[in-house]
Amino acid sequence: MNSILSIGLSMLFLFQGFTLSLRDLAQIGDLVEHVNFHASTYGDSFEIFLSKHYGELKEKHTRDNQEEKDEHEKLPFSHQCNIHNFIVFVHIPNDYFSSKVILGSNTSPIFFYSESYSSIRESEIFQPPRLA
Repeated sequence: MNSILSIGLSMLFLFQGFTLSLRDLAQIGDLVEHVNFHASTYGDSFEIFLSKHYGELKEKHTRDNQEEKDEHEKLPFSHQCNIHNFIVFVHIPNDYFSSKVILGSNTSPIFFYSESYSSIRESEIFQPPRLA
């Protein structure tokens, strides 16, 4: 059970690192259609398609094909995400939060505490020797 849980959490962290979202998974159909369009129109293989839309040929392909701009926006995994998390811990001493008002109580306590054990220090066995 522990291994299944650790594998599941590892996969969750991996997918969060890739910034996968449900929107990306829903757009897989658009990706397949666009791959087929490139294969039939330009004769591109899948590797060239990936290079034109996600790799080094992306800028040139975007400049040359302005009419396909709407189709390119529908492709998954093309969003850019910048996430900045700042965790700040500020330690403030308790003096700032201490109450300056002394609250008094007019009611008498209804319980009493008495020690039910004796301290080990009171025993003579654990005292230092008296004669040297």
